[in-house]
Amino acid sequence: MMHRLIALTAILLPAIAQAQLPQPRLYSVFPTGVQTGQSVEVSITGGDDLEEINSLLFDHPGLTAAPKLNDQQQPVDRVFVVTAAADVPAGPHEVRCKGLWGVSNARRFYVGTRPQINEAEPNNSIDKAVALPVGTAVHGRMDGGADVDLFKFTAAAGQRLVIEIDADRIESRLRPTLEVYDSSARRRLASLRGDGNSDPVLVFDA
Repeated sequence: MMHRLIALTAILLPAIAQAQLPQPRLYSVFPTGVQTGQSVEVSITGGDDLEEINSLLFDHPGLTAAPKLNDQQQPVDRVFVVTAAADVPAGPHEVRCKGLWGVSNARRFYVGTRPQINEAEPNNSIDKAVALPVGTAVHGRMDGGADVDLFKFTAAAGQRLVIEIDADRIESRLRPTLEVYDSSARRRLASLRGDGNSDPVLVFDA
């Protein structure tokens, strides 16, 4: 009986020790994509056990990352300059981070052909609405539970615009609503709410 107990203990101890090791988990980066042929600063904005992160790893060799350097030429913690070569296919890719405890899980990272900008707060009132050229992609993020972000654009009469939000496609839990108002911001012209199963795509005829 004693021999069996010792053997069982010898089997369980390695399993217990392994379970206590930190497991790096990557939850989010910002922005969540880059335009082909361009570079962008990408920050790790959420995760667990991400000590001493030294690199970002992608699923395509044309996506590369270098640590951002400060004025003293020292790496800025969890900030990287990501470059997409011109031949990187547009669409979803995977990004992981590597640090003290190894390589994290993968998150989606989109490569697109359209010009891209990052949302900048404050933009939650009509006087602070950000001018957005038609055909531009915006990287946004939530700042509180009921965040509202306003953008303004110019459209000609009869022009058809397709306005969409990628949330599910980048593994976000956001449940967005799209609304279009006139220039006075008092009359709502169109509205579409995400249903939790697919991202909203609003077709708007000016």
